[in-house]
Amino acid sequence: MNEDFERGREAFGLGQYSRARRLLERAATAGVGAAFTDLGLIALNGLLEAADRKQAAKQFMEAAQRNDAEAHYWLAILALTEAKDPLASDAFRKHFVAAIQGRFSGALRAFALLASRDSQFYAHAASAWAQAVALRDPVAEHLRHAIEADTELAWLLADVAPQTPSARLIEQVLEWRGPAAKMLQLGPYVRLTRGVLSPLACFYLRAIAAPRLAPALVKDPRTGASIRSPLRTNSTAPLGPDNADLAIRLIEIHIAQNAGANLQHAEAIAVLCYRSGEEYKPHRDYLVDAKELYSDRPGQRTRTAFCYLSAVDVGGETEFLHWNQRVSPEPGAVVVFDNVRPDGQPDPDSVHAGLPVQAGEKWLATMWFRERPARVW
Repeated sequence: MNEDFERGREAFGLGQYSRARRLLERAATAGVGAAFTDLGLIALNGLLEAADRKQAAKQFMEAAQRNDAEAHYWLAILALTEAKDPLASDAFRKHFVAAIQGRFSGALRAFALLASRDSQFYAHAASAWAQAVALRDPVAEHLRHAIEADTELAWLLADVAPQTPSARLIEQVLEWRGPAAKMLQLGPYVRLTRGVLSPLACFYLRAIAAPRLAPALVKDPRTGASIRSPLRTNSTAPLGPDNADLAIRLIEIHIAQNAGANLQHAEAIAVLCYRSGEEYKPHRDYLVDAKELYSDRPGQRTRTAFCYLSAVDVGGETEFLHWNQRVSPEPGAVVVFDNVRPDGQPDPDSVHAGLPVQAGEKWLATMWFRERPARVW
C-alpha cells in the first residue's frame, strides 16, 4: 500500500485534516483510488473549507473509476439527495449495485434494510447482513447483541451463508413497492400512514441513536439560548451529516416521500426517546426567531413528519389540541401535519403535545421541513 496514503489516512483519523489532505493528494497523484475517496470526504463534510458537494462528487468519481467500492457508496448517497424519484434514479442504482458488489459493508447493511420491507427477501437480507458482519462492519457488530434480544428480528441472524447479492436481486428489491401504504386522514389537518418503515428500519434508528441520546432542550423565549425545561423532559439524538449512513438516508427518503416533501429541505432527522413519566407539553414546531427566517437561512419549518419507532405500553399519545385528535404510537407509522397556513403564515392551531409515557418507552424519529434547502447534501 502507498505510504503517503497510509500516513494520510492516519492523519485523517486524528483530525489533522490539512496534513491528511497533503498526503492524500500525493497518494492520489500516484493513482491510489481510496485516496480520492478520502479527499472527497474532506470536501463533503467541510473539514477544511465550506462543504462542497460538487468537489466531493468529482473526487468520488475519480475513485469510482479506479473501482473503489466506498466511492460508489458515497455517490449513491449523493444521488439519493439529488434525484426527484431517488430509488428509481439510474445514478443511484448504478452506484448502489457497484458498492454492494464491491463488498462495501455499509452498502450491504443498506441492502438488508431495503430487503427487510417484505418477508420474501428476508433470507437475502440476512445473508447480506451476515456478510457485513464477516467484513467486521462496526455498525453491524455494534447492533448484534441488540438484535439477538429482539425476537421480531430473529430472522436477521439466521444461520445463512454470507453472500453478495446479485445485480438482478438488487434490482428486484429496488423495484418492490409492496402493498399500498394505509393512509388515514385524521381530520383536515393531520394524516397517518401505516407501514412506512419496516421493523428493521425502526430498530436501526433506535440502536444508532441510543448511545447519542442527550437531554432535549428548548429555546428560551427571552434569550434565545437552548435550555433544559420542564416543558420537554425527553431525550434526543439528531443524526446529522457526521452520522452519514446510506441506511439512514434511505429511511429519510421514505419519510420525506410520505410527507410529500423534498429531502434537501429537511433538517437532520432527530430520534426522540420518552421514558416513563417523560413528556413534551403543548408546543408548536414553527419558528418564532426572526433571524431564522432571513433569506440566507432555510426559513420557516413548514411541515413536520414523524415516525413512531416503538409501541408504548401505556400513554405516550400525540395530541393535537385544536384539531381534537389523539394518535397512539404504532411502529412504522408516519404522522404528517403542516405548521403554517396556506398563505404561509404560522398556524397557532398546530399546537400539539407528546403526552406522558405511563409505562414503557416511546421512540420516534422526527423530520422538520423548511421553506428552502437546509442541507448541502
